[in-house]
Parts: sequence; structure tokens; C-alpha cells
Amino acid sequence: MQTATFTPSVTPTVTPSFTPSQTPSVTPSRTPTATATPTATFTPSITPSPTEAGTPTPTYVWQKADPSQLRLPPADFTNNPHLWFIPPVPAGNSSPASAYRFGMTFTFGALRPHHGIDLANPAGTPVIAIGDGTVLYAGSDLETLWGPYNDFYGNVVVVQAQQAWLGQPVYYLFGHLQDVLVTSGQAVVQGENVATVGSTGIAPAPHLHVEVRVGGNPYDYNAVRNPELWINPGGYAILAGRVLDARGRFVPGNTVLLECQDAVTRAVDTYWEYSTPPDDELVENFVVSGIPAGYCDLSTEINGETVVAKDVFVKGGTVSNVTLQAESAQP
Repeated sequence: MQTATFTPSVTPTVTPSFTPSQTPSVTPSRTPTATATPTATFTPSITPSPTEAGTPTPTYVWQKADPSQLRLPPADFTNNPHLWFIPPVPAGNSSPASAYRFGMTFTFGALRPHHGIDLANPAGTPVIAIGDGTVLYAGSDLETLWGPYNDFYGNVVVVQAQQAWLGQPVYYLFGHLQDVLVTSGQAVVQGENVATVGSTGIAPAPHLHVEVRVGGNPYDYNAVRNPELWINPGGYAILAGRVLDARGRFVPGNTVLLECQDAVTRAVDTYWEYSTPPDDELVENFVVSGIPAGYCDLSTEINGETVVAKDVFVKGGTVSNVTLQAESAQP
């Protein structure tokens, strides 16, 4: 795999334009010479709130969740991986834009919490079915609502996966497509071409938006789960973690730093609020995929307290777990 630098440039077309003047708030402590994730220079799938101001510094900031209202994580992890799917862009970049992963907001609250992952690729790059299933919908979202408003994802393909998870149907969604190569009701097999990368809807630049939805209503914008927990990482590792306060509650919108075997410093924010729920069994609030197998050091700051986890072993080809919890209650 190759790596990339992600520099979002937000210019939505359906709402007043907004161009962030900065990159994410976390600056790596070193400049790596190699990275475990493929790279691209990319403007993310922007999901702006209709009320955002068209100024370099938006007046609206997405509010973090009240920790007491979030799902309370269980004492232990139940790790039952469901890595059914393969990367959707085999001839291009299938690595998520690191500054705008699932559950994150870009520039710390300026954008709607992200309901999927974004893969930077040129327009026209082939997109394949990541798993066997049946096409539930293929076409424009002008006619059928899949996001918070019409013409949000532009051209979409939604596939109901052949497998069910805990008795619930599972769907995967591709958004911002240029060409749709399948039709509603069509059976598809894993690896079959279904679309090409585009920039339809609110996408300011070509990329593929990927979602996984779980449950009985595939049209529910909030029925999402983190796609990084569903796509097989090959020989790389996936780390699903929890950042908790001293009372055992999730800490939303908190930055976690990771340094793994490749000596690259990575940063990820915990899920910002209610609209991006955790996995039904893992009950995590952050995920990082595409990291090298081996040992990682993690750190975060919770209410002024630095919390560190040293020598966390992450196994290649599957999901590993970690918890970072504050010892002191917030004053």
C-alpha cells in the first residue's frame, strides 16, 4: 500500500462556500518517510449543515454530544469481526481520508459528523461490489432520499449484502458516483464493476464515499456503522478503541494520537455525537485501519489529564481493541 497527505478544501455547491484555512488540529510530531495507508491529496465528502455561514470561519460549530446521553459501553469488548467486504477501488486508492473519518468533523466541528469514509480517486476510476448482494437502488438521489436532503450524494448505488448481521440486514452505499453501471434489483457478485468515481451531489472534488448501514430501514441516514470495521485490511491491522472519562462514559470529539511500528504518528478523533453509532458488539468510539501489525503507543488528553497506552499489540488481518480511560473525575 502507498500513503497520502490529505488536505481538505471545502467548497460545497449546494450551500454557501466554505474553505477551511487550516488542516486538522493535530500536527504529527514528525514527518514520516513512509506510511501504512495509501495516500492522495483530497477534498473530503463534505456534508455541510444548511445553516453554515459562507465565511472562512463559520459561525456554526457542530456541538459535541452530552456524554451522559451516549450509549454506555460495556465493561469488556466483544470482538466478533465481520470483515466480509473487500476494498472498493482495487485499481486505485482504498484508504480513508485520515482527517475526515467516520464520526469525525473536519476543522473540529465545522462540518457535519461524517457517516462514512472517503476515498480520493480520479473521476472515472472503477468501483467494484465489495460483497455479494442485490442492488437495492441505483441512480440519482434527486428522486430517492438517502442523505439529509436530496442531491446530497448525487448518483448512488446501494446494495443489500447477502449476509445478515445479528439478524439484521446489512447494506453498503457508494455516493458521488459519475457513472452507474448496475440497475435496481440486479444481483451483483464481489469484485464486479458497479460504478465509477465522480463528484456528483455536494462533492467538491472526485472521490468515493462509502457507507455501511445496518437494520431494517436502509433509507435511515443514521443507521450507519463504521465501514473500516467491515472491509478486510489484508495484512494490515484495524484498531477499535474507546476513550472514556473516569465514570466510564464516552468522551466525544477527543483526539487520539497513535505511533505504530512504522514510526508514523496518526491522529483520529472519537465519534462526535449521536448520529454515528458504534458497532453493535464492539461498542467503540474510534477506529483506525491500515496500520502495520505489531505494537502501537497511544495517547489522548481527557479533561486536562494525559492518558497513555503503551505497547498495544495490533494483529494483522483483524480487529484489535484498546481502552484509554481517565482516572480523575472532571471537576
